[in-house]
Amino acid sequence: MTGGFCPVCGQIYASSQEDVYVCGSCRLTSRPWGRLGVLRAYQGALRQAILAFKYQPNHGHALLMQSLARTVYVGSIAPNHPDILVPVPVDPAKLPSRGFNQSLEMARGLQACSSAQLEHKALVRRPGFPGQTGLSRAERRKNVKRAFLAAPEHLAEKRVLLVDDVYTTGATVEACCQALLKAGATRVDVLVLGRALELH
Repeated sequence: MTGGFCPVCGQIYASSQEDVYVCGSCRLTSRPWGRLGVLRAYQGALRQAILAFKYQPNHGHALLMQSLARTVYVGSIAPNHPDILVPVPVDPAKLPSRGFNQSLEMARGLQACSSAQLEHKALVRRPGFPGQTGLSRAERRKNVKRAFLAAPEHLAEKRVLLVDDVYTTGATVEACCQALLKAGATRVDVLVLGRALELH
């Protein structure tokens, strides 16, 4: 996106012709990440492509997602020079049926345009926490509050780029960032492809 969004949380404004400016919510609430790079709203063709990648994966879908992730990286994240790439871990209960972590595959694609190392074991999701699909904003925040565990041996004094496919309410991103910072990361930026429109 070139305009009409918040550079901190990615909130998309009514017009893409508006300037990029920090939204009222981010001015009032401190976020545990530095910058959030996003491609566009999670709707239309992008939503269809992300869902196809998750649930009907093939090599072509993976290449497309990796290419889109590189676009976001070059346009929004590269100047911050992350040291490591950390994908948001998938729910362990979903991994056997899905067979892969879509965020990890996106992060692999970023290695072509970044000197950052991929550290897919730096952040894990504890078992026993249900997925976020279908939950309200408050339920999502409560559900993931303690769902992630970060490994200090991978994170101490590192600038991290957290990679995920979609930012919905921000609850998952916030919980991941807090775990990474607690484990010793000095800064966390976030890269996502889709930003869900505000839930009301």
